[in-house]
Amino acid sequence: VRMAETGGRAVANGDSVVEAGRAAALMEQCVAEFGRLDGLVNNAGLRYDAMPWEDDPARIQALIEVNVTGMLFCGTAAARIMREQGSGVIVNAASFSFLGQSGAGTYAASKGAVVSMSISWAVDLAKFGIRVNAVCPLAWTRMSEDDYRTRSKPEDSPDRVAPLITYLLGDRSEKITGQVIRFTGDVLHIVRQPARLE
Repeated sequence: VRMAETGGRAVANGDSVVEAGRAAALMEQCVAEFGRLDGLVNNAGLRYDAMPWEDDPARIQALIEVNVTGMLFCGTAAARIMREQGSGVIVNAASFSFLGQSGAGTYAASKGAVVSMSISWAVDLAKFGIRVNAVCPLAWTRMSEDDYRTRSKPEDSPDRVAPLITYLLGDRSEKITGQVIRFTGDVLHIVRQPARLE
């Protein structure tokens, strides 16, 4: 509603991203509706808690299909279009849990995969004018409500993260790619890249 009030236009799509064809069709829908695909905010996600010896194979598979496979399908479909255009931006929703989190090993592993794909894509796509970054936001969402360890509070609206995402999608961040950015609402962290010690 707010977008329409300010002259913007949006199109809804309720398909699942865990099917490659549907993820690709979502990207193609953007091109059909708007003429091009300038940015992808890759933000599909599931979360649950389970200790390793209690984790359920069906829940593991469902989470990995959304958090990893779904993001891979959307990102690679977007990359094909953006490569042809010679420009574009992908922002992947990660989590600081990628460093490891007790009781949420499957979720942490999925977000580790998101960080890895972000850095890999940034390297591969830079020569085509495409930037890729990962964001680890602290915000109150439906997933936060179910996480007893969360540091976010109901007043930590996801709206606070929107300016960072908008910045990363825009031209002012044209030199920023391959970064993992942690945002807590009032503090911004650039996560140091892993490196091998000689």
